[in-house]
Amino acid sequence: MDNLTSSPEINAHDARFQKMADELAWFVNDRGRMPMRVQDDADERRLGIWLTNQRIAHRKNPDSPKQKARFAQLTAAAGDWMNPERPDWNLKLDAVAAFLDEHGRLPRAAAADHTEKLLGMWVALQRRSAKEDGIGAGRLAMLDEAIPGWSTTAHDKTFEQTVEKLRAWRAAGNDRIPSPRSGSDEERSLGWWLHKQRSAVIHGQRTAERIGMIDAVIPGWSDTIDRD
Repeated sequence: MDNLTSSPEINAHDARFQKMADELAWFVNDRGRMPMRVQDDADERRLGIWLTNQRIAHRKNPDSPKQKARFAQLTAAAGDWMNPERPDWNLKLDAVAAFLDEHGRLPRAAAADHTEKLLGMWVALQRRSAKEDGIGAGRLAMLDEAIPGWSTTAHDKTFEQTVEKLRAWRAAGNDRIPSPRSGSDEERSLGWWLHKQRSAVIHGQRTAERIGMIDAVIPGWSDTIDRD
């Protein structure tokens, strides 16, 4: 009975901890530093006070299962979070590399496991920063060496695979643009995919690189919305 009455409170504390850990991960990646408790910004001040309290709690009882779990989560979120001076980018890189070695895949930002989720968020932020030229050549080289394939998402792989299917379809003697109304399952599937790509281009949702990949296989594919 005691467990039933205490469970909601425990879950509420855990949920708040996870929410704050998420905020910490975004703050450190966005600002490149730890939040400070003495700040005019109320949100940063709140986060800085919370982080200070986590450091105190960990120092008081570092060997408890709860603190060990939270230490791992905060390390994934902010690297060397016990050091208020700076985040440890290298530590997070090592954590992702270790995850890849253990599981044979990259961590997912949508994972149910919170430690994996934070590592996945970190990888996603590195991808975004790389696309915006926000990562130096040195760090890019470190990412490439420690985490092979870090810059490629599942969506990227699916896109590239479909482009290769288009290439094979054209190589089989089909010199037309595949139609979404074709009687052939293969052509109809490719036709609908191209139709979706045209719509994405119209709405500014495709990069020049992706457009170029399709252009190289089917020149003129984006000139029409539908073709039989």
